[in-house]
Amino acid sequence: MLRFFDRFPLALHPLIEIVNRFLNIVCPAKCAGCMQTLNIQDVTMKKIVLLTALCAIPFVQGMAADSAAGEKKAAVCFACHGKDGHPAIKSYPTLAGDNAEYLVVALKGYRDGSRLDPIMVPMAKALSDTDMANIAAYFAQFK
Repeated sequence: MLRFFDRFPLALHPLIEIVNRFLNIVCPAKCAGCMQTLNIQDVTMKKIVLLTALCAIPFVQGMAADSAAGEKKAAVCFACHGKDGHPAIKSYPTLAGDNAEYLVVALKGYRDGSRLDPIMVPMAKALSDTDMANIAAYFAQFK
C-alpha cells in the first residue's frame, strides 16, 4: 500500500494520513477487497484517493477539536452564554447543541468583520482557528 502512496507528491502525504484514517473508519477490518482496490495503480484510483482525502478533511478536523481545551478558552463566554451554552439572560443566543461547524463559521465571521456585533467582534479577534474549533466542540456537546 505504501508503494502506491509514494507515487504522490510529498505535499499530498498529509492527505494520505487522512485517507488512512477514513479507510479505517469505513473498513476497520482492512478486508482484502479494500486493500486490493488500493493497490490499483491507475489515474482513476489516484483521483478516488485524492477525492476521498479532500472529503475527509472536515470530518477529521472535527474529530481533532478538543472540547476540554474549549471549556478553558470559553470561560469568558460563560458570562453571556452560560457554562452549558444556555444563557441566563434570554437576549443572548443559546449555543448549546449548535452545530460546531456553524459556530466556527460564526466566530470567523466576527473575527474577519463579515458579522458585526460590538461584543463578539473583540472576543473573536483574540481567538485562533484552533481556539474556535475547540470552543465550538465544547458548546456543541450540550443539548
